[in-house]
Amino acid sequence: MRAAQRALATRILSHYRPEVAGVAGWLRQPPRGDLERRLALYGEGYVARVREALLEIFPALAHLAGDAAFT
Repeated sequence: MRAAQRALATRILSHYRPEVAGVAGWLRQPPRGDLERRLALYGEGYVARVREALLEIFPALAHLAGDAAFT
């Protein structure tokens, strides 16, 4: 389980580079759609949720750093 979690975290934090593989071996191919596309959507959603949380928790920092730092 730990190896699968690390592989998924590496995949998400690698900005979805195709050469960062290793995750597909831990996941099943979905009945519909493409596994790569689903991983990309999950990763994009994860990054968006972290960004939103940081903006909510640290609004003063967001103001000082500017919008570009949080986009």
